[in-house]
Parts: sequence; structure tokens; C-alpha cells
Amino acid sequence: MSTEIIDRLESDIKVAMKARDAGRLEAIRYLLSEIRKVGINERRDPNDEDALVVVGKLIKQGQESVEMFQKGGREDLVAKEELGMVLYRTYLPRQLSPEELDDLVKDAITETSPAGMKDLGKVMKALLPRVKGRADGKVVNAVVREKLQEA
Repeated sequence: MSTEIIDRLESDIKVAMKARDAGRLEAIRYLLSEIRKVGINERRDPNDEDALVVVGKLIKQGQESVEMFQKGGREDLVAKEELGMVLYRTYLPRQLSPEELDDLVKDAITETSPAGMKDLGKVMKALLPRVKGRADGKVVNAVVREKLQEA
């Protein structure tokens, strides 16, 4: 079960243990356990792609939790979730700049030759594998919609 992200997580666990950083250690262990859970459910060793999916899912869940905790006035839990999200983002690849995303969207539109908004799914299907883990799906969808409306 050796992948780049998992190896990095295991190394970061050791560093956090030596530094006695309980919050960081808890967050890294939780992330690693969620990645391993995917491997157990799929009955195979998890890979970096699985890890990226789990990281994205945990970041999204963290954002939702922060909103709920803020509404409930639980600033202690907000801080804990925000620490986890900052930590999880370090395991994601470099995010695409708006210009890079625009270029990829234009390429996907050129390749798929959509006939308007009704072919949004066709463009997204061609584009999502290229941006996986490097851009938020909602942002990608918004850019594609904008480009299709311009055309």
C-alpha cells in the first residue's frame, strides 16, 4: 500500500508525534484511516487517486461543518475544523489558476463541439478527468456554463 500521498502521511504522523502536536496528529491519522477505509471497501490497496478523492471529500465536509458550527456558536469546533482543512489542502496538488482553467475549458469545448447549454454534461465529462483534484467542481461547472453561454 505504498503511494506518494500515503507515504507522506505516514512520515507526517511521525513528525507530528515527535513535535507532540496533538491536533495535527489527530487530523493526519483521521485522513489516513479514511484513505485506508476506501481500500478496505474496494478490496484493494488505495492509490493516490483514492487519496485525492478522500481529501476533497473531507475538505468539503469540513466546510459544511464550519458553517454549522458557526451558526451554533461553537468557535472551538470551528477552529479545529479549519485546522484540519488547512492541513488536508497540503495534500492536494497545486490548484489551477483561473487562466489555466480557462484554457482547459476552451480546449474541452473545442474537442466536444457542444451545441449550447444542453451539451454541458458532454463538456464536463471531457474536462473533469483533466482537472481532478486541481480545481473545485463547482468552479469548473461555472466556468463551463459561462463559456457555453458566450458561444
